Amino acid sequence: MDDIKVIIDNLSEKDKKELYDYLKNIINTEFEFEETEVHSCHKCNSTDIVKLGKYNSMQKYRCKKCGVAFTSKSKSIFGTTKLEKDKWIKYAECFIDCLSLRRCAEKVGVCLKTSYFMRHRILECIKQNKSQFIINENNKGQLDETYLRENFKGNHNKSSDFSMPRKPRKNGNSSKLIGSSNEQICIATGINDTNNVFLEIAGRG
Repeated sequence: MDDIKVIIDNLSEKDKKELYDYLKNIINTEFEFEETEVHSCHKCNSTDIVKLGKYNSMQKYRCKKCGVAFTSKSKSIFGTTKLEKDKWIKYAECFIDCLSLRRCAEKVGVCLKTSYFMRHRILECIKQNKSQFIINENNKGQLDETYLRENFKGNHNKSSDFSMPRKPRKNGNSSKLIGSSNEQICIATGINDTNNVFLEIAGRG
């Protein structure tokens, strides 16, 4: 999560707006989910399943092999949520603004535990829906790298397992040359002819 926050924190306002629109579109699509007939278990893929009444007007099933109960929506990212779509869209905005879990909870109107759950669902949106990055004879691409300063902002007083890996800096202190310090995070980036983007934390220094 800290790596994602570093990347988002260094995006331009235009890129942040595009990321927000991207997440909003995924959330809208997920909530427009239409029920489909199920033929196998979502957990073990067994076809030995039986109907088990209705849940939220959707057909519920139970697997006779592993015993798990599910609906056709169970494998979707928001399959188990009871929150309204507007709260998820608002949370996506807070996520892109890199607000803390507690601040996100306050702005959306949920508890801290729910805020943690929502953050990981938003991360799952990004993970499951990212474009496949391919370079071949018919799809050329360009690769590059960029370096960002490692960020440890936040209140760590209550953490029992966190220790600052370097001396804290004061505002205005200049850092070492980019790429020459092990305090720099190296991010490998790329774009191909079909405008799919590659972005990966490569290491430090």
